[in-house]
Amino acid sequence: MEVDMSDCKFGQDEDKMIYFFLLSSLRKEHFEAVGIEEKKPYSYLTDEEKINIIANLTSKQKAIIRRDFLIANFKNAYGNNAIASLLLDFAQKHMPDLLADIKNGHNEVYEKRHQRIEEKKAVLLVQEQAKQEAEQSDKQQSEVGMQTEEQPQEEDIAA
Repeated sequence: MEVDMSDCKFGQDEDKMIYFFLLSSLRKEHFEAVGIEEKKPYSYLTDEEKINIIANLTSKQKAIIRRDFLIANFKNAYGNNAIASLLLDFAQKHMPDLLADIKNGHNEVYEKRHQRIEEKKAVLLVQEQAKQEAEQSDKQQSEVGMQTEEQPQEEDIAA
């Protein structure tokens, strides 16, 4: 593990090793594309099957394997993390119409919710203004009442 291998050229045998490990992420619907006949549900590729697959990989099969590996790792995407950003880039490249439909659906839901919030906000604002006006009116009335009560008392004292 402490040997410096950075100067060595990445060989074809190492490339096969990479594909061996990438095959762990191969989706069931692509088994046939890499030469695997029907397998039982929930079954995985054996090491022997992986060795047989990597022995004669075509460019198309390599692309399938690499993309399935990417898709498997996109499952950790959330919010605005780097993986989510990469997933959006991937989706934009490979399924722009579907991505646009998904975005439009989310934007539609957002707009409806935003509209309801704005309506509730407007109602609350009107209620708050009415409450403030009522409090201000009550305050003015009480001040007027206090002034009328104080005036006769002052007159009584003066007399």
